[in-house]
This record gives sequence, C-alpha cells and structure tokens, in this order.
Amino acid sequence: MKTVKTQLSKELAKIRIDYEITRAQMAKDLKISDKELASIEAGKSEITYSFLKTVADRYSEADEVGETLLESLQIAFMKSATAITFKLSELDEYQRMRVLELQSQIEAENAIANAQAEEERRRQKQQRAEERLAKKAAKNPTEETQVMPDVDTSATIENEMSDDEVINSLNSSLDEEYGSVIGILQELDELNAA
Repeated sequence: MKTVKTQLSKELAKIRIDYEITRAQMAKDLKISDKELASIEAGKSEITYSFLKTVADRYSEADEVGETLLESLQIAFMKSATAITFKLSELDEYQRMRVLELQSQIEAENAIANAQAEEERRRQKQQRAEERLAKKAAKNPTEETQVMPDVDTSATIENEMSDDEVINSLNSSLDEEYGSVIGILQELDELNAA
C-alpha cells in the first residue's frame, strides 16, 4: 500500500508534537491503539468525522489566529479527502435523500464548471489563432491569408469571465460544498448518536 502523507495526517502529528506527548499517550487519550494512530499519521488509514470530533474534544484550544482545532481539522480533512463513502443501506430514508441530493447538486455544479472551463479554452484557442493570423498578415502583407472560422458560440456563457474570476467562482463553489458536506456529516453523526 502506498503511503500518502495528507494534510490531515500532518495536522494530527502536529497536535501530538505541540502537546509534547508520545504517540502511545495520544492513542491512549483517543482510545485507539498506537498502531492505529501510527497508521493514521502515516496516511494509511481512513479518518472519520467522528474521529476528528474526538480529537478536537480532547485537545481543544484556540490557536493564535482564533481558529478552533475542530475547524483546522475539518479544513485539513477537506483538503485531504479524495472521496467520501456512504453505505446507503445503513442510512435512513432522510439521510439517503440528503446524500443523493448533495451528489446531484455537486454533479450539476461540476457540469457547469466544466462547461465554463471548456468555453474558456475555446476562447483562448480562438484568440491565439487570431493572433497568429495577424502576425502572419503583418509579415507578408501581400500574401492572402485564410480567415479562421469563428468558434461555435451556441455554448458561449452569457458573461465571459477572466481566468481569475472562473477560478474564484470554482473555489467559492467548492468551499460551499465542503461546508455542506461538513453539515451533512454532523447531521449524520447526530442521527447515529440518537
């Protein structure tokens, strides 16, 4: 198995170092084995939201910028997560509905983002072709130059956005989705605890 040191596993190791405790002591505090904690810190084991909450509850202090430990762990979790898996058979009807709604919403937003990125690539390609044509025409003013056909604008986005605007928009959408995922995970934890 390939070890991937994730942002989250680094954050957990940092907590242990900041508190000047051994891995064995931290494992004991969290009621897991030393081997399991080592595997988590090495990025070999999956981490649940419940585990993050346990760590935050045990080692809760605000850091120098006022960010709580749970918030920093959630951020690291979102940066580290490559997939979130739900066993629909273990969820009640309401939970299944929420998970499927979120999946549908994310797919729709991904489709929009992909369409915007594709349109931006087309626009840039057309612009480069026009620039090459202008340079060619400037070099050989007597030579006839072939005019490049226009890009199909049927899929053009109403308001063209700059690269930075597209990136900021995508980042904003992802931040909102991460917040939604955290909310759903918290709801699921609360429902499972009840």
